[in-house]
Amino acid sequence: VMGTYMSAYIAGYNVSHMSKAKLLKFHKGLVKTYSYWPFYSGLVQAARQEVAPGLTEFSFSDILKILEVASERIGRQAVNAGNCRDIESRLVRIEESNGTGRVRLRDFYSSYLNEGTWQFQER
Repeated sequence: VMGTYMSAYIAGYNVSHMSKAKLLKFHKGLVKTYSYWPFYSGLVQAARQEVAPGLTEFSFSDILKILEVASERIGRQAVNAGNCRDIESRLVRIEESNGTGRVRLRDFYSSYLNEGTWQFQER
């Protein structure tokens, strides 16, 4: 439950209108394709150990507290873990050769289409 919620949270989806089957399918797809998933999954596990060590069954309030702790850490730790540096390095690779920091739109979308850089796609 917590992992499925976090996958929707990371992707920015409102899960209240999704069927259980659609939500589970989305979660499985994200886990397979999202290279940062192990990092986020680890945040949830660390929050679970901190908030509810030793528990094997969780109440709604336990889950809520665990997800609150994990969500608070996402932005700060995502930057520290290198997600932003990874994206920056991908952009630097495709920037114009004169070092201006500019990336041609054609190169930006080509990076997604031809190299699978999923971070550079539209939703």
